[in-house]
Amino acid sequence: MFTKLYFLLAFCMLSIASGNETLVIGGVEAVKHQYPWLVRLYISIASGVTRRCTGSLISLDLVLTSATCVNGTNSQIIVIAGDHSIFQNDGTEQSLLGQEIITHENFNRGGNLENDIALIRLPSNLTETRAVKPLFLPLNSYNTSQATWGTVAGWGETRFSEGEEGPSSSTLMKANVTLLTEYFCEDAFPTVNEELQFCAEGDGKGAYKGDFGGPLLCNGMTIFCGIFTREIDFPPTTRIVGLFLNVVPYLDWIEEKMNLQPPTSTTEVSTTPQGGESTTSSGNHHVSSVILIAYLILMC
Repeated sequence: MFTKLYFLLAFCMLSIASGNETLVIGGVEAVKHQYPWLVRLYISIASGVTRRCTGSLISLDLVLTSATCVNGTNSQIIVIAGDHSIFQNDGTEQSLLGQEIITHENFNRGGNLENDIALIRLPSNLTETRAVKPLFLPLNSYNTSQATWGTVAGWGETRFSEGEEGPSSSTLMKANVTLLTEYFCEDAFPTVNEELQFCAEGDGKGAYKGDFGGPLLCNGMTIFCGIFTREIDFPPTTRIVGLFLNVVPYLDWIEEKMNLQPPTSTTEVSTTPQGGESTTSSGNHHVSSVILIAYLILMC
């Protein structure tokens, strides 16, 4: 029964109303569970459309993503951790409904996307496994401008396709991109704030349309230095430039919000730890994995 519903979930993912639903283009398949902090987000927004985004676990009960992703949300956010293949049950997935959304107070949605950062608090801790682990935040002393390249990862298009959506991947993909100097970043995004944002470029590969909120890891290390907020391409070439929020200036904000007391009410939660058996975590309400998947299908 679970397997059948899982394939229905995959079908749902392909038919989600938002047309901008890709992240990594021109990449290669990641090693299974190479990025155990990466989570997929399904967000019901005010217009009735389900938005897809990506986030990063920074603790077992907190997801860091972009404010763009959660802006306008009027319903639950489904968080799926421990996944690799969209079309297969890996037996390591854990699915929860977000409990609280914390968006930066000075998020500038209508301008240059300054302060495009948000936290999603989960109702209880995920179970830490080889497929689900938090990503360490950088030190305050880390200088992102000294990084020369980075890695993005996600589920999405595998090659550039001008004027139409390219083919999407059913498995987690990754790509390396080059961090740009301020001069070249301003050329792509004239209103960029170099103290809070930076750019990265790939020739036919990199962060791409729609799956905002995903992390950028600097210099091939597990240093969480950026959050994907916007992209621009330059047809007919395959040049892609992504705009990223610099995580370091927001470390104090993140720490402050992490220490806030969560709401007393608890949102429904369902987990599928290693082994594939459905369980539920503590809370005022519980749902099985089957009900959670059915709920996601109805959202579509």
